[in-house]
Amino acid sequence: MTVAFRLLGWILVIFAVLGFLCWGVALARPGASPPMAWLVYAGLVAFFAIALLIITGGHDLGTTRTQALYAPLVIVVLCPFVVSVPFLFAGQADGVSAWFESMSALTTTSASAIGLPSTLSSALVVWRCAVEWVGGWLFICFALSIQPILNIAGMRFAVNVLPRLETRSFYHRTIATARILGLLYISLTAAAALVLLISGVPAGLALPLAMAGLATGAYVPLEQGLAGISGLAPKGFLALILVMGAMNFTLHYGALRGQVTRSISAVEMRGLLRMIVLAMLAMFAVSVIAGDISLSIPNLTDTAFLAISAVTTSGLSPLGTQTASLSVGILLLSLCVIGGMAGSTTGGIKILRALLIDRFVNTELARLGSPNRVTNVEYDGRIIRVSDMLGIWSLVLVIAGSIAIGSLILSALQMPFLTAISVSLASVTNAGPMPEIMDPKFAGYGAMSPGMLITSGVLMVLGRLEFLIVLAFILSRGFRF
Repeated sequence: MTVAFRLLGWILVIFAVLGFLCWGVALARPGASPPMAWLVYAGLVAFFAIALLIITGGHDLGTTRTQALYAPLVIVVLCPFVVSVPFLFAGQADGVSAWFESMSALTTTSASAIGLPSTLSSALVVWRCAVEWVGGWLFICFALSIQPILNIAGMRFAVNVLPRLETRSFYHRTIATARILGLLYISLTAAAALVLLISGVPAGLALPLAMAGLATGAYVPLEQGLAGISGLAPKGFLALILVMGAMNFTLHYGALRGQVTRSISAVEMRGLLRMIVLAMLAMFAVSVIAGDISLSIPNLTDTAFLAISAVTTSGLSPLGTQTASLSVGILLLSLCVIGGMAGSTTGGIKILRALLIDRFVNTELARLGSPNRVTNVEYDGRIIRVSDMLGIWSLVLVIAGSIAIGSLILSALQMPFLTAISVSLASVTNAGPMPEIMDPKFAGYGAMSPGMLITSGVLMVLGRLEFLIVLAFILSRGFRF
């Protein structure tokens, strides 16, 4: 567990810095969160961070299979308890609700159980937005660090153009990835905030929207959510930011290094763009058939935004809550299941695996017409092995089983069955606001019982970690070191 606690120490350093930032906000804008509480909290987090770094400093950080696999899980399990403390001392939530809020923020699921942003202090709003933003960056680093180690569920096909990280241990890969992509992540966020500000978004909202968009989250500190923002330009730029968050972040890095053609021509990148176009067309068609959204010009753009929001698993809606019919809602949730690119901040099974399944199925269908012909299944010039498809199909089955089990548990806790399915699916795909968009019977996460919140939170963790822990037990021979 040395690697896990060493990484946890560095993550706590980040949370300590954020705590001191919120202390400054609390001093400037007094509210429900007392400034002294923020100062004490930030100081304690900094103390434990330094203690962990000192204790683990003299240990060997060479990574075994177990350390690489379980370190992200240990960190994700422990961090929400640290992040939830400000919600408790501000008096905004009980223990379970605070834990759920923290888990939702860290996994960029953006399901909120603590009420409207107007009920929170400025410091707590900054904390909630910042934790979600850090969570997006954190899971990019984990995904890109685990990718060279694990050879399951198609991970060997994911693009990674970061320099010379394949031979390093999991710990050193994670730290190197965080350093390389950290400045890029911050720069993209700052540029996105500037663009939104120029497009007419209020100054106090541009940065939170940019942070939420790049992390493909949906926490907007407005009473009406995104529906409170008018104008075509802000929504158009925000949709572009969501697409940037749904991209493999090593492609952003490669583009800055002059590899623009390679980034644009990547197979998964083309798959993402095709998926967005098809999602828009499907949304228009289903909306017309269901009579859900009229095809006036303003609502046409809102429909397109909602399609992009679903593909990027953000759950941001320009139409407010509870606006979609059942048919549109099913389409939105289906798009969330697929998600964005590997190495992005999105949830879902990822476009990469959907493309591998598509290639495999098409080749098998072609073989039915010529059973005596030997045909290899290829992706980006590489042969897809049976073990690759076994891992992907196992992942699909594990996700489907988790959604089913989660739905049954939520139903047993007295949640309506259709609502239980939508909440379970939204939790697994880290698209928390989706039930609020398409289910008129859903009263919000704040109305859920502690058992429901815990169930949803556990599903968020499994979905964000892409069920790699479960798959490791099922496909123990699928590791590559």
